[in-house]
Amino acid sequence: MSLTEEAIASEIISILKKNNIQFKVEDTRKNFDASFSLSEVNKPILIFLNPMDFEKANKFIDHEMIIDEDKINKNHFLYSFSNEELLNVVKNPNEWHPFDLKLAKKILNKKNISVNEEEILINQKKKELENNQPEKSDLMTILLGYVFSLLGGLFGIGIAIFLITNKKTLTTGKKIHTYTKSDRDHGYKMLILSIIMLIFYFTVYLNK
Repeated sequence: MSLTEEAIASEIISILKKNNIQFKVEDTRKNFDASFSLSEVNKPILIFLNPMDFEKANKFIDHEMIIDEDKINKNHFLYSFSNEELLNVVKNPNEWHPFDLKLAKKILNKKNISVNEEEILINQKKKELENNQPEKSDLMTILLGYVFSLLGGLFGIGIAIFLITNKKTLTTGKKIHTYTKSDRDHGYKMLILSIIMLIFYFTVYLNK
């Protein structure tokens, strides 16, 4: 007997309800992008959580979920992972399904490989700091933005607005600008240049 995805989802939902964590479940046969996925296959059962609840939910699931290896499909991809790959799963809990995380720990324990909780916390904090920093746009995007701006095209305005307004959501639920201040400054310059060039080309066209 294999542990079905429905059974895993049912247990996780029960844990979330017990600990008063808000969530929403979506049908596996619908196509959409998920921030919290319960899947190792192409048709997952999806549970959506508030980003601010991710860490809390993972802790409850890790402590309360019971894994019976006799009911787990032995073709589960984690059984083919090397020790190093399993440790990488454990060190990056926010990047993995809670079930996979707990199973990885169980496999490592059976191999008598200890998991350093302090190292996991340090790695989480490091990743969190990295993710909380704005990204640097690639040089080609900046160059193309200026080229299209000089041509007076809408593409220049599009790139400018993208650099200025694009945001990403942190694990805390807070939204910050995706790109650095210098990139956003380039975006403002592109926007001004695009408007000036559009006015210029329009004026030239009217005076023909």
